[in-house]
Amino acid sequence: MSTSKSLQRILNKISKLVEQGYIKEAQLLLSELEKKKIKHPDMYTLQAMCLCAQDKLNSAISHLKKGVVNFPHEVDLFINLALFYERKGNYIEAYHFFMKSEYVNNDKDKREIIVSSLRRLKPFFKGWVWFDSSQNKIVTRISSGDNTIETNRDLSKARKHLGYLNAISAYLSIDAVTILEIDFGTGVLSKNLNLYGYEVEAVDADRKSILDIFCNEWQENLRNPDQKKASYFYKSVKPEDVTKMKHYDVVIFLPKQSSRYRSNSDLHESIVSNFLYKGVKQLFTFVDNTELSCIVNKYNGIYLVKPILTEGSQALCLFERNDVLNNRFFIPQPDNIGKRNSSIMEVDINKCIDNYGFSYRPGGFHPFVAAVNQLEVKPNLDYKDSVLNRFYECFQPENLYDALELQQDFFTDLKRGWIGYPWHVSSGGKQVSMNEWIGTTREGGNHFFGPNTEDFGAEELKRLVTNLRNIKEVGYIPEVFSDGYVTGYLLKQKDDYRFVITEGQHRIAVMASLGYSKIKVRFSTSEKDPRIVRRKLVESWSQVQNGVYSKLQAGALFDIFFKLNGIERVKDLGFKENSFYASDKTLTHV
Repeated sequence: MSTSKSLQRILNKISKLVEQGYIKEAQLLLSELEKKKIKHPDMYTLQAMCLCAQDKLNSAISHLKKGVVNFPHEVDLFINLALFYERKGNYIEAYHFFMKSEYVNNDKDKREIIVSSLRRLKPFFKGWVWFDSSQNKIVTRISSGDNTIETNRDLSKARKHLGYLNAISAYLSIDAVTILEIDFGTGVLSKNLNLYGYEVEAVDADRKSILDIFCNEWQENLRNPDQKKASYFYKSVKPEDVTKMKHYDVVIFLPKQSSRYRSNSDLHESIVSNFLYKGVKQLFTFVDNTELSCIVNKYNGIYLVKPILTEGSQALCLFERNDVLNNRFFIPQPDNIGKRNSSIMEVDINKCIDNYGFSYRPGGFHPFVAAVNQLEVKPNLDYKDSVLNRFYECFQPENLYDALELQQDFFTDLKRGWIGYPWHVSSGGKQVSMNEWIGTTREGGNHFFGPNTEDFGAEELKRLVTNLRNIKEVGYIPEVFSDGYVTGYLLKQKDDYRFVITEGQHRIAVMASLGYSKIKVRFSTSEKDPRIVRRKLVESWSQVQNGVYSKLQAGALFDIFFKLNGIERVKDLGFKENSFYASDKTLTHV
């Protein structure tokens, strides 16, 4: 076996034998290759296929697990291992290895296989996230069948990492593309830097850190598998590894308290030095305050060394190459989001609306905001006595025309039922279709309006109670929670905008009631939602192009969202503005 070509011919022969059902013959050839000490990733896959054909699924999985250890960057092995776990019905492990395959994959066709596989797994998962105030921990539990994983994240530690994120992002070059984080720990930095638009890889030598990431981000990974994500690897970094690594624009190296890097200052210094000598543009790490002046002198003329955060006897420092332009990252706002890659921006709550134009601002009306205002007056409010219950009983539109209280004659077609908006994109670019029924937002009802069952409405109020308690205790810190950001898309015209909330209705209602003015939000990852809908580009909107809406209809529908605030549709039913429900008189009003 002198050449790779001759080996490949044998592997192809074995593959054909397996396909034709000649399992013993295939295994005999594989055994001969093993005797010759030949190792190839395809050998593990072929042996696993042979074992599976003999109904030895557990043995096949064990064999593939050996393969991914010996070939940790071979994407086919990870995909096949995930598929075998899926066949076994162990969907948690299937999810685990599909995600690992995505991290090591660079092939577009294989990514499509991974994405479609992750979508296939979603119905088999359930998950819960809650804040345990008694232990100051964020708890995440996911279950699939008989398998359950629960992890917890110390809130104080997550907050500390959020502080690092804020300090680093204030100095991070906006022109940088790639980032490596060593010892990622909670994953707060890597996750959010990815959302800010950077290409992020993260490594950690602690297996628990990897497990926490898989558990905490399960919903994000399964619901939106085709989005760009940070890549996480179980790996330690040695000084000699640095020279073999690919180039990164930015390196973040913040050793954890329990990390071997933290206890070995020479190891830490060697790794830092090797990255700097390799020419990284920016490096963020801790330096002892007593050594800071020596470090500054050591790299003078090549790197600017600047302390950006003090923590005890150490300073979080930026090492920045002298030729790096002084263009810093910032969280964009609607007026400067432009061509930025960031999925995160900051918006005014007063400019936020739900899918049907109900507003969260004091002078508008939203049933969730009104209900939270009532809860602030009467914490033990019963659902039957709530404004939410009365809203669901009183406001029950039967079609989109009634839901938006449209007036123009050219909208009469919308009386036939429910249909997506002209800027919505349907699967494969097809036309959106008219439906007689609006559908549910959760099993048992639709939280936008009635009719809903009493149980459904009571559960919605309960969710508001939970969010009110959590935000009062913890605040709105989406950076540290899985699926923590309120999400939506932007309607933009000239110097004005509306941000349409698609996920996080309960959270934003609570924040509006508590007096928040600006919040960080995330663009929706739903396939149907564009990031930004611009009024001047009406002719290019998907459902105008498809002929579902005329240009006149589409533009007029867009304009309505800048006029609606909710109160115009419910004042004749006896409802008041959101601010009204923040006083005792509301309890006699309902």
